[in-house]
Amino acid sequence: MEHMGHITVILSEAVPEHKHTLTSLVSKVRQLTPEIERAVEDVEDVCKQLELNTLSAEVKISTLFSDLSAMLEDRKQEMLSELAQASSVKENVLLEQKHSLEDQLARMERCCSITEDTLKSGKDTDIVMVKKEMTGKVRDSFLLSSLRFDFQSFTDTFPMTTANRSNVGNFKLEKALLKTQPSFSV
Repeated sequence: MEHMGHITVILSEAVPEHKHTLTSLVSKVRQLTPEIERAVEDVEDVCKQLELNTLSAEVKISTLFSDLSAMLEDRKQEMLSELAQASSVKENVLLEQKHSLEDQLARMERCCSITEDTLKSGKDTDIVMVKKEMTGKVRDSFLLSSLRFDFQSFTDTFPMTTANRSNVGNFKLEKALLKTQPSFSV
């Protein structure tokens, strides 16, 4: 076989050599095939294990966050309950203080009305009697005891368990009330 300027070999001589080379290549490839098939199986096994691990991790994560959500909701409800209870107690104390002050105010108004009526239309002896009686009542009843009613500073800390304190902190409810002092004298 001749081709322009190239070395030529007879086809019948070249084919056996090509067959031998190709047979050798096929043999080497066939020897590698089991290794590659095992590698493919290994990759498939790893993929299956990855899928199982991923599903397991998803379940664990979902369960963990469900548990955390439930614990947070429980703690929230507990704290709201503590707040409502403390607020209720304080509201009751404030209502008692308000009623006490209103009762005292009503007594003071009655005393003042009696005194003013006596001053307008009373006799001299009535005025002397009312002065003596009112001075004692005002001094003893109003000024020395009830009018020195001392309001509390409503400051409470809602403590949390030691384990949760560093993570969540303390919650404070503050309500300061003014102290009253009598502004009249007898």
